[in-house]
Amino acid sequence: MVAAPSEDGRLRTEAPAERRRDTSRVEAFSDGVYAVAITLLVLNLVVPAHAPGGLARALGDLWPAYVAYLGSFLFVGVSWVNHHSLFRRIRAVDAGFLWVNMLLLLTIVPTPFPTAVLANALGGGAVRGCARSARGRMDRDLVVRVASPEAAASRK
Repeated sequence: MVAAPSEDGRLRTEAPAERRRDTSRVEAFSDGVYAVAITLLVLNLVVPAHAPGGLARALGDLWPAYVAYLGSFLFVGVSWVNHHSLFRRIRAVDAGFLWVNMLLLLTIVPTPFPTAVLANALGGGAVRGCARSARGRMDRDLVVRVASPEAAASRK
């Protein structure tokens, strides 16, 4: 570490130039992590099982998933905006900063999990059951389409 006077006269310690790096790679990596985390949030939103004409009611019953999604989206979004603002002030990073940044990203990546937990807690498990029902129906429909004699004939 090298001590160098700053503009306000205080000493500031800096890593030697050969150990500091441009911020572009860490910014790109961090933006990618934020993008994946915020994209994964939408996977907790599912198309609910519903009777004909009952889609609006079935979607309304999923309000806990929407509330959890909105809260988590805002959490990740505010964190990203702050991260972006921080990097507008940083010229170079060293290994220590990279590890601190990794710890920050460690708190962002699992956000979809508490989002699902919150949605299920608010909905009394109805959101989870709806997701399972939708997933099971999609799997069943896929098996029926692939295994049906008509589907086999159309592949020939």
